[in-house]
Amino acid sequence: MEIKWFNPEDKSKSVFDAKEHSKSSHRENVDESLVPKRAVLFCMGKAMGIIKKYFKTKTIMEKLPGFITRSEVVVIEDNPTVCFLHGGYGAPQTADVVETLRALGVEEFMLYGMIGGFSKDIQIGDVTFPNRVYAEDGVSFHYGEAKEYIENPCPDIYSDMEEYFISKGHNCTHDNMVTSVAVFRQTFEKEESWRKKGLVGVEMEGAGFLATCKFLGVKHYAAFFCSDKHPLSKDEKWVWRTEKFTKIQEKFVCDSVNYFLER
Repeated sequence: MEIKWFNPEDKSKSVFDAKEHSKSSHRENVDESLVPKRAVLFCMGKAMGIIKKYFKTKTIMEKLPGFITRSEVVVIEDNPTVCFLHGGYGAPQTADVVETLRALGVEEFMLYGMIGGFSKDIQIGDVTFPNRVYAEDGVSFHYGEAKEYIENPCPDIYSDMEEYFISKGHNCTHDNMVTSVAVFRQTFEKEESWRKKGLVGVEMEGAGFLATCKFLGVKHYAAFFCSDKHPLSKDEKWVWRTEKFTKIQEKFVCDSVNYFLER
């Protein structure tokens, strides 16, 4: 069955859009003049705590006036040109975040996420800048014609990002990955089919983020680090939240923030 959820000829208005929703009576008022033009989304649960631990932050929104995700939005004191927030869990939440921030005037988006590796070619801590993301998320098919892969364009403004992470001691790759929101249907057979396509890891937000940003016509990019390794056979055990991962995550988040502060 061919999927046709997106009609490029449909120019009709949304029943309700992010701008209207953000200003509705059941959402907090937001001073849009405080919202910078650049936003960095971290799709990982510990990121905001790490940022507050190592940087002096200022809250510009207690809760993003989104439909699903209500993340706190912060800037680093003395550098209010970029904001940082949780990007959501799963493609629908991340699309909501992007739509809401765009409605508030944001023009440039960066997403940092983490992937579960299911290939021998990727290790915990590796940072990947995929050229494209295999789409099994569904959300992306509402923002563009359905296709297997969503491109991950690297704007000139981010052309030095890989070099920066390498200089900080990270092992960087351009391996492609897959976005899937069916957490408990990542079977051994499914992951083997992904490996045959040359994919190395899975996460839940990338394809939806990329498709939403492209549809909205904003500059965007996404990078991911490998947080854990999936077992390659049913005889192996999946291990999550190792001490190694915790240290790597803190360094990755801090380096990601410093990239923007040093640019």
